[in-house]
Amino acid sequence: MIDYRNRKRIDILGVFVDRVGKKQALATIVDFLDSQGKYFVTTVYSEMIVAAHFNSRFKNVLNSSSMSLPDGIGILAAADFLGFWAPINLYLRAVYLFFGGLLVGLKIIFSGFLFRELNETVSGSDLIYDLAEIAQERGYRFYLLGGKNEVAESASAKLVSKFPKLSIGYSGGLANIRSYTKGDNQEIINEINEFNPRILLVAYGPPYQETWICDNLEHLNVKVALGVGGSFDMVSGRKKRAPRAFRFLSLEWLWRLLIEPLRLKRIFSAVFIFPSLVYLYKLRRTNLGCIIKE
Repeated sequence: MIDYRNRKRIDILGVFVDRVGKKQALATIVDFLDSQGKYFVTTVYSEMIVAAHFNSRFKNVLNSSSMSLPDGIGILAAADFLGFWAPINLYLRAVYLFFGGLLVGLKIIFSGFLFRELNETVSGSDLIYDLAEIAQERGYRFYLLGGKNEVAESASAKLVSKFPKLSIGYSGGLANIRSYTKGDNQEIINEINEFNPRILLVAYGPPYQETWICDNLEHLNVKVALGVGGSFDMVSGRKKRAPRAFRFLSLEWLWRLLIEPLRLKRIFSAVFIFPSLVYLYKLRRTNLGCIIKE
């Protein structure tokens, strides 16, 4: 792991999330692109932290990243909650934190901009366009890996229509990311290296995309690799973002549930399991804050 200067991170269930907004994140990625070495960037959201809580290997992968970005209002809320002061007495602490959790919930609904520890979400689907613009301006090659049903090809076409001078490559990647041979993986690595991109976006979905990047980055001729989940679907237009009103009220999860009922398990993890784990995590802690300076 290679860290940038003055790095500050917040501990959320043992996963360290960087205290940065979109502007600083992009500036840091530009520094990565201009520096020696290779860099691994993650966008972390609630379900990923729940998965990492029960999977130490995945937690170690996330914590090995060069920069871990806060993706989703749940991460902002958890950071705020974990930063609360609370009494040492366990019973008083439990009651105090319960009402503190209600306060954070009200912030999510009515005034998300009042969060103290983190005040901006940074998602992979938002970053793609900025990174593509940077790549076009600097003449860097750009590569999309993963997705389903040729979505990488569709997303690349959309990006080229928006950034005509962008040099972009794409591949659907491994047919089965959960089970693949060394030979299949080497073929993908060879394809990427032959194109020689500066920026690699991987859409295998967590935890597979982050683990794949962590395991293979040293063999890839790239400067920055970023896991972006289902962002290719957004870029290609196959899936639509929630209407502005849902996003303003931090109810994007509800919109996704309405249009994709099969996401119920993931949404239950983000909306119920994650807050419960964060509450118990804070209840067991006796220190006053959660910012980690490095």
